[in-house]
Amino acid sequence: MSTWAISQFEHDEYYGEFATKEDAIAEGNAAGYEGFWVGQRREPSPLSDGVFAADLIESALETLEDEWGLECASFEPTAAQLKTLEEEVRIVVDRWFDQYNLHPKWFIVDNPEAIPPF
Repeated sequence: MSTWAISQFEHDEYYGEFATKEDAIAEGNAAGYEGFWVGQRREPSPLSDGVFAADLIESALETLEDEWGLECASFEPTAAQLKTLEEEVRIVVDRWFDQYNLHPKWFIVDNPEAIPPF
């Protein structure tokens, strides 16, 4: 279930986490805003979504090649192996972000809607 946020500006400075659109509108009215915006809050994608197994393998192969020559870097994992590696690494990355509370402190606002002045 999505929650709602409020702002005096269409594209930034949203705040709050309201259960319903009506609750967000009530907050704007109570704050005395003469026209404001409400929108649905959405958390950003997990940071581990930016981790790709192919990039990890490429980096490892480049290191092997630099240190030991081209012959040492002569393997190519299958798509299934890359998928397994990516899934497992993302679990570790997510756990690490959780451990150090390094998740984004911001949120995305979808479908902003202008609330006209009374």
